[in-house]
Amino acid sequence: MPDDNADDNPAADVVAELADQLAARDIDRVHPEHNLIGALLASPASRAAAILATVRDSDIEQLLPRVTLGIIRRIVAQDRDPGPMAVAAAARIGDQLDDAAAVLTADQLAATVPPEIADVPGGGRAVTEYVTKAYTLGIPVHAEDAARQVSADALHRLINEDGTRVAQMGAARIDIDTITAYADTQLTEWKTRAAELSDDPAPSADRITAAPPITPGTELRIIGTEADARAVVTTLTAAGFVVALRGPYRSRDGRAPRWYADLRNAP
Repeated sequence: MPDDNADDNPAADVVAELADQLAARDIDRVHPEHNLIGALLASPASRAAAILATVRDSDIEQLLPRVTLGIIRRIVAQDRDPGPMAVAAAARIGDQLDDAAAVLTADQLAATVPPEIADVPGGGRAVTEYVTKAYTLGIPVHAEDAARQVSADALHRLINEDGTRVAQMGAARIDIDTITAYADTQLTEWKTRAAELSDDPAPSADRITAAPPITPGTELRIIGTEADARAVVTTLTAAGFVVALRGPYRSRDGRAPRWYADLRNAP
């Protein structure tokens, strides 16, 4: 009599499940939202504040990174480094919201965790697990690039949503003036956000690496665009250095081009 379970292979099922998990992990590693969170978790408060100023919480599409960004923003507002332990400590309040609300004022609670933490399945524990995952992505992370990509993705979603809304209003034969007023308002928002994306930020702390003090013979490594590199050279030249710029050198890991500035004399 044939065995109905003859084709069952528990070991193969386990291997397939692990393969699926590893594939999902690889996809997550290059997602800009996860990269942004990972970079912020490794940043001091001053640098994190500059990055946070370029991205809105609402730009984050997924719930866990959005809630985590909200916690990070609150920690940085207190002039504290948003490291994994600080974020995890704040996230634990999400497991005890009722108790926290009993001892904290509404303003104090809002200054610690975003309201959306109540919507996270698994609460603070899920946020802590996500923080661990984001902090250990295992690839080079570039906060400015990730923040810009997150904002660009958010703008594309907004344009898609607004376009759908206008199409629905047209199909419903809504008053033309109402449609055009809505479209004009949203077009202004698109242009504002597009202008923010086109701004060329000054080279940031993670794009310039050099051991102090800067002396003749020092080699500066600059990671970024040619505009970034030349901005650094301009600054050094104004300080009295003679600078020889070399590059760009492309990285195999997909990072931004590298440039090298050799200092030939001191001011």
